[in-house]
Amino acid sequence: MSGWTIRKEHGVNFAEAGSGPLFVMCHGGAGSHTHWSRNIDALADHFTVRALDLPGYGESDPTNKDYTAAEYVAAMVPKMDALTSDFDRFHLMGFSFGGALSAGMAAALGDRVEKLTLIAPGGFGNPVGRTLDMRRLPKGDLNVPEVRETVRHNLLQMMINDEANIDEATLALQLENSRRTGFNSAKLSLSDLTPGNIRTATADIQLIWVDADKLAHPSPEARAAILQDAKPGIPAHFVPNGGHWVAYECAAAVNALVLGFHIS
Repeated sequence: MSGWTIRKEHGVNFAEAGSGPLFVMCHGGAGSHTHWSRNIDALADHFTVRALDLPGYGESDPTNKDYTAAEYVAAMVPKMDALTSDFDRFHLMGFSFGGALSAGMAAALGDRVEKLTLIAPGGFGNPVGRTLDMRRLPKGDLNVPEVRETVRHNLLQMMINDEANIDEATLALQLENSRRTGFNSAKLSLSDLTPGNIRTATADIQLIWVDADKLAHPSPEARAAILQDAKPGIPAHFVPNGGHWVAYECAAAVNALVLGFHIS
């Protein structure tokens, strides 16, 4: 993290590291660029990495909370175009909510996006039958027992598979990102925009899921099949033993898949 430069342009805060071709990273819901805290350095050995705080998240400017899913994507497209204007083309990666957003931006920006990795993307419609026991976050910091327990519980419900992987830094990161969330990511995550956007996008695409992602209803394999039907031949990888936030919990495996695809 010491090698990262924090910048803000066009109202978007981002961490930048490395040199070489441009690689842009879009975090998940209730997140920030810190969702990629275990991935930025690995990619920065090969790329100029810009890990964004999306509008309404982290230290970026607020966004219109009334935006629909399509309006949020449309508002982000010119920002992404401006944030990458110093490169002819760029690589793009999105996680969950950021995956649905990245698919939409890749569709809009066409050949400017060279390669696209989607990690556990949303945007497949309302997952009827999915159940998650999410709890409302109380006021206070991690010294408040109810806050600490709620953050841990919600991480295990939705983001992390193995409780042993939730340390103090993970709790603090999740709480800070949750407190700074200013847009309802569910609007995009529960939309049905991703398959159509994948059909339109011209970038080379790969898909990464964890094999038991609770959010990918009815299954990660079923969601991958929908996108492979939209664009035949897209490779899909299913990482074992992780939760939805697989790029954090299984960072080494994800970093290897991402580098193997984007460098080739």
